[in-house]
Amino acid sequence: MLGVLAALAADRWNQDRLDRVQETDYVERLTADIRSDSIRAARYLRDFESIELARDSLLRFVDGEVEVGSPVSTVMRAFAQFTLPTPATWHELLGGGSLGSIRDSRVRAIISEYYVTQRANLELNLTRSDRRGRDPFTDALYPMGLFLPCIASQECAVQGEGLDGEPDPSPVYRALPSQVFRTWPGIRELLTGLGSHHGSQRLFAQNVLRRASGTLEALRAETR
Repeated sequence: MLGVLAALAADRWNQDRLDRVQETDYVERLTADIRSDSIRAARYLRDFESIELARDSLLRFVDGEVEVGSPVSTVMRAFAQFTLPTPATWHELLGGGSLGSIRDSRVRAIISEYYVTQRANLELNLTRSDRRGRDPFTDALYPMGLFLPCIASQECAVQGEGLDGEPDPSPVYRALPSQVFRTWPGIRELLTGLGSHHGSQRLFAQNVLRRASGTLEALRAETR
């Protein structure tokens, strides 16, 4: 009888240890994901002026005020988008029914508030305000045909650096001759529309930075 009770106690102890390991792993991964959101937002805001300058220079180019040898790199900068990655760890937590594995109710509430309310509402508001979810790059890529994937017989745009200094993961597009870009139907209207789009993107990034930073601070206070 004593042996059975000891075995049961050992099983409970081992399961409790595994639960604590799982809880720590989830909290650390979720914290890292939220920190990544904060870093992405800060990098976009840091480079925001260069994005606007790129758009302004393209407008002057289209208006014939300045010359641009090849508009490709300037175009990619002007059409830069601020996006957040899919919250894979959070989806894994919910999909596996493991939210309860974060036993600290306060920590669980802080993380849930960020993903269920704050982040989700920010993305929803961006979709509603920013031309009903249509971004200018997508408009130019499909309806206008301005950006087309590069094929062997075309001059290709060389991938540059992303906003954070990392290699740009976007596809390689064909490099349109300067004059073709300048006279592309609707190009001026598209570039003009980038102004309001950039404003929505900046506001989104500012809110993400504030909410993510606040969530990280709350988690630090709760777990220190």
